[in-house]
Amino acid sequence: MTNAENILFLGDGLLSVQLSQRLNRGQTLLPCSDPYDALLEMGRRRWPVVLVTAPRSDFAGLCRAARRLQGAARILALCPPAAEPDVRLLLGKTLDDYFISPPTRQDVDEIAALAAREPPATGPNDSSGLAPRQFAQLADCSRSVEALESGVAEMV
Repeated sequence: MTNAENILFLGDGLLSVQLSQRLNRGQTLLPCSDPYDALLEMGRRRWPVVLVTAPRSDFAGLCRAARRLQGAARILALCPPAAEPDVRLLLGKTLDDYFISPPTRQDVDEIAALAAREPPATGPNDSSGLAPRQFAQLADCSRSVEALESGVAEMV
């Protein structure tokens, strides 16, 4: 796993650069500022860690979609103290854990340790609960943002 990203990061570019600089050697992240790009990446391969920043529009729905697409991955959130009550509500079935932003060195080390593990043995969609018909439906919906939002909302 040394030549590929092992953390899918959904957040702003500056924070992704800061996190990348603080990660241990061999730990890399793929930054996505757009939720739809992140969902596309989740459908392409297995990720040990998906790290999503909060608050953002439909944060809970995005986390549920991440859990369905990456069932065996660690789904983590990074949020400011003001967003913590909303994020805490998702712990358990949707989120595995969350960290307060800005993350401490210990937080970054913990995220890196989770990312260092091998990706789950199942494919990215094997444990998602989505049938091939649903993936085809998502692909058909991806012609516009509105159609994709509606299609994801129906499935989640």
